[in-house]
Amino acid sequence: MTLHGLQKRAPALLDNLVQAFIMAPFFVLLEAMQKFLNYEPYPGFQAKVEALIDAEINDWKEKKQLLIS
Repeated sequence: MTLHGLQKRAPALLDNLVQAFIMAPFFVLLEAMQKFLNYEPYPGFQAKVEALIDAEINDWKEKKQLLIS
């Protein structure tokens, strides 16, 4: 049994069709522009995001290491 079947609710896709059919493709377009055209909403955006991601990964690894030892 699926979660929405258990809760007797329709999937979230049906709740907001605007998001599904307009915003999702827009998000994919922006991701493609960043990847293939090096588009940045503002200078230094990609570097800032990568630094935040690296910091989160390092924190996760440290916490994981503390749990192991």
